[in-house]
Amino acid sequence: MQLHRFISSQWRLLLLPLLGLAAAFLLRQTLLAPVPVHRTGLAPRHLTAEIYGNGTLEARVLVPVSARLTARILAVHADQGDEVRAGQLLAELDASGIAEQVRLAEAQTRAAGAIVRAEMAGLGKARANLGLAERNVQRYRDLASAGLVAAATAEQFETAWQVALEEMARGEAALAAAREQEQAAAAALAAARVQLADTRILAPLDGMIISRGQEAGAMAAPGLAIFRIVDPASVWVRAHVDEALLAGVRAGQPATIILRSAPGQRFAGQVTRVERESDRQTEELAVDVVFAEPRTDTRIGEQAEVYIETSRVLEAPSLPVAALARRGEALGVWVARQDRLAFREVTTGIEDRTGFVEIVSGLAAGETVALAAAGQRGALQEGTRVRVLP
Repeated sequence: MQLHRFISSQWRLLLLPLLGLAAAFLLRQTLLAPVPVHRTGLAPRHLTAEIYGNGTLEARVLVPVSARLTARILAVHADQGDEVRAGQLLAELDASGIAEQVRLAEAQTRAAGAIVRAEMAGLGKARANLGLAERNVQRYRDLASAGLVAAATAEQFETAWQVALEEMARGEAALAAAREQEQAAAAALAAARVQLADTRILAPLDGMIISRGQEAGAMAAPGLAIFRIVDPASVWVRAHVDEALLAGVRAGQPATIILRSAPGQRFAGQVTRVERESDRQTEELAVDVVFAEPRTDTRIGEQAEVYIETSRVLEAPSLPVAALARRGEALGVWVARQDRLAFREVTTGIEDRTGFVEIVSGLAAGETVALAAAGQRGALQEGTRVRVLP
């Protein structure tokens, strides 16, 4: 028993130093191990300051095309997605009843014209009779004054002259009435022809049909859109931008447009208008951005993002944004010197959406800046030992 106790105590004396060495080794490899960081530093880059906004595709020129009269649709000759030209036939309405009205109005117009011509002939005859009566009455007045004819005879010609005057007046009134009837018939014919023309639904402008609301056999009516047409050149993104970012936004600035249907593509654009009234609830303002090249595959209402370029710096000394750190209110970077970190306060400029930021002052070219993994940035402190990786 005593021998067993002696051996156990000897083992404890040997194990304790070994355990201490192992603990020290583990501590050095874990808590006291240098933090691995990647090396970065100032490098010249082209940086662009951009302001973000999201919104939808809209159009300044969006025209609903509907019938001007109530009639059944006989045929539809266009569909959504079609590009159309102004005056192109899009649809036809039932014109049978209106065509009959046109024929009736044409007959009435011809009849009214015949009446006018008859009244004009009658008026010509009355004018000739009046001329003859005027000459006769003057001659017999002279003869009666000279005592060559009886006064009663002269009075007869006076009476004939008065009758001719009345016939002339009646002829003029009848001709005026006939002409009014002819004008009314012509107006009715024009109205009927307009209605007949309205049975042909034509494109009011060059553009693209974005929706088709009715089919053949349906009843068209004023105000009920059969098609909706947009001018592709008028399509823009109505983006909503935070009021706090609007100081640098103005018309004419270049922009990049990203459509939800084409997330991998970038479309060039330009700010064309900045609204003057903000949304009081969202505290955002609408900014309209047009495409540099008009699009034909437009989907009005589609979600879109815009990046408005407010300034640009060429060959700017810059760092990855991930290299920036804060100590209290100070913004800076961790500079690695002889495997130890030192905090360096810096002044920044443009921050690019590609992940780089301009360093205006506080850092010299050639200095090593520590770039730690996201999970290890909290471990960086003044004097922290680091292992700088490429």
